[in-house]
This record gives sequence, structure tokens and C-alpha cells, in this order.
Amino acid sequence: MIRILFLVLSIFCIGCLEEKPEPEILVPEGQPLRKAVNPMDRISEEWKQMKERELAEMESVPEWPLVTDPIKQAQIRLELGAKIKSSKPDQILPISFKELSAFQVEVDFVAQSSKGLNLSEFQARLRQEIPEEIWALNNRVVAIEGFIIPVDFAAQTTPEFILVVDPMVCCFGQIPQIHEWLQVDSKTNPVHLALVDIPVLVTGVLSIVPTWDGEILTGLYHLKANSTTLPEDLKD
Repeated sequence: MIRILFLVLSIFCIGCLEEKPEPEILVPEGQPLRKAVNPMDRISEEWKQMKERELAEMESVPEWPLVTDPIKQAQIRLELGAKIKSSKPDQILPISFKELSAFQVEVDFVAQSSKGLNLSEFQARLRQEIPEEIWALNNRVVAIEGFIIPVDFAAQTTPEFILVVDPMVCCFGQIPQIHEWLQVDSKTNPVHLALVDIPVLVTGVLSIVPTWDGEILTGLYHLKANSTTLPEDLKD
């Protein structure tokens, strides 16, 4: 009896060790099997789509620095010259930072004495490097859009400020070159500080006058503002 019981248990254990076939999956006719979806695959795809959207948004943002390619700069100056010639001398001329910076600056602005030049010689050299299309803007009434960086304050207003193409360039972005910003005198019409963080349209007389602080060139473009308003597309 014991031998028979031992034989039955041995047969049962051997059967347990045998590999059991996987159960057959019944699929309705005409419907293929679905592959199990890995949640990480979905997350990875969402992350990829997010990065693609961010890249598309970055490509739509204006490039800074503005235009640095000499061939493109020459084309911009050509178009600027045609615009100036087709305008009347007393007409308000719309311009942009892209046009004001459309030339290469080669002279050493930081220490002109290191090249053995006195101030008058350095200014003459600077005059030669500024294209005639840019000089044609001197003493013209222009309108240019940009962002305000206050220099002086008076009763919730700024009577003197710097106008730049992007509010981040002076603090967190690339430092603008000397021909990529304007020094604005608005003492006759101080601008309220509420306009500091939004794009504004400044109209006034543009002067191209290099100004110095010792041996350091501190300014090239100056604008005596007549008005500072919101651009047309931002007005109510």
C-alpha cells in the first residue's frame, strides 16, 4: 500500500514539473491581436511633442543679436536707403533696430587709446565705418518700436531711458553692441513707468553723435522724443 502511494505521489510531482502550454487566446474573427501599450512609450511621445512645440516657438522668436550676416545687412541697408529716398524730409520715418544695426562694427570701442588714436581721429574712423544709409537718418524724425530701460526716475515717470529691441538683452541676454540701442531724452514728455514692461513706439528726432566717458564710448544713437505711445496693434 505504501509503495502504491509513493508511486502515485512521484507521478504527480513529475506532472507538476512539466511545462504547461499557454492558454489559447480566442480572438474574434477579423480583429488582429493588440500589442500591450507601455505607459513609458506614451510619456516619451508626449515629451517629444512638447519639445517639438518648444522648438517651433523658439524659431518664431526674433533672433538676437539681430542680423549679423554681412550679405543680409547689405540688403537691409539697400532697402533702408530706398525707403529714405522715397520719403519726404519732414515725414515721420518708421525704422527698426534691424536697420540701425545693419553694419559691422570693427573699431575698438572700449579703449581707443590702445590703437594710438586720439579722440578726433577715432571719431573720424568711426564716421567712415557707418554706412551712408545710416548717416542719412541723422536729424530725421523717426518712429521706432522697442522696450524701455529707465535711466532716471521722476514721480512715477522716466524722463530719460534706453530703448532696446528686447527687455532681456541688458540683464540676462547677450549684451547689445553700441549700434543696437538708443539713448532717449524724454524730459519734455516723461514716460509713465507703466509702459516699462511692454513694447512702445517712440517718435522723435534721431541724432548720430558718438558720446564718450573718458576713453569709453557710451552712446551712438540719441533720440529726442516727442511722444511715447503704444504700437497700433496694442491700442484699445
